[in-house]
Amino acid sequence: MDMDIGERWQKKFDKLPFDGCWLWKRPTAGRYGSMMVKGVRYQAHRLAYEMAIGPIPQGLQVDHLCRVKHCVNPLHLEAVTGPENMRRGMNPAVVTKLAGTCARGHDLS
Repeated sequence: MDMDIGERWQKKFDKLPFDGCWLWKRPTAGRYGSMMVKGVRYQAHRLAYEMAIGPIPQGLQVDHLCRVKHCVNPLHLEAVTGPENMRRGMNPAVVTKLAGTCARGHDLS
């Protein structure tokens, strides 16, 4: 007997009491959790957003406000533009720009 998506969903993450993250503990696709629903694979954080908040507006991405890629707590997710998601991230280019100096200490101005 197949249980509905809500029951399946609840068994796939652990709620952490200290920071509010819901950590995905099942299969991942790349850096993100994933789940099959009616034969279609969804990234878990995108599925969490859509189940709790609604459709992801076209052209937007789901950003993890907590910076934890395996978190599926809808309160930690926000739909943002690609550039905003990149700006908030911790990729090396953004970190260097925010620091104002390159890895060797040269001023970027």
